[in-house]
Amino acid sequence: MQPVRKLYCRAFQLALRISIPLLPYRKPKPLANVGEVPGVLERAGVSRALIVTDPGVAAHGLTRHLEEALNQAGIFYAMFDQVVPNPTTATVETVVQLSKGEIQSKKIRVDFSLED
Repeated sequence: MQPVRKLYCRAFQLALRISIPLLPYRKPKPLANVGEVPGVLERAGVSRALIVTDPGVAAHGLTRHLEEALNQAGIFYAMFDQVVPNPTTATVETVVQLSKGEIQSKKIRVDFSLED
């Protein structure tokens, strides 16, 4: 590595190490179960949610309890269940577009192919 670049990198690391204690930090509060998610969303003023998962998790019904909790609380949600290992930018862009759109129903399964 070039000496100037190495010096720059070390200075940058030192600046981060010094600034980290000064940054605002909020200790996360773990939730006991998915039934607490709607309350957290409501306190944050969130009226809709996007569940992002992979096909295996969705196929095994592992999001069912979360979906039921959101339905009972009247929080609209969409589910994107096409995440692949090491997602491509196309996958990320699809999720971003979905998150910015208006959600019309309680549950939307987005079907698309990365080969398109």
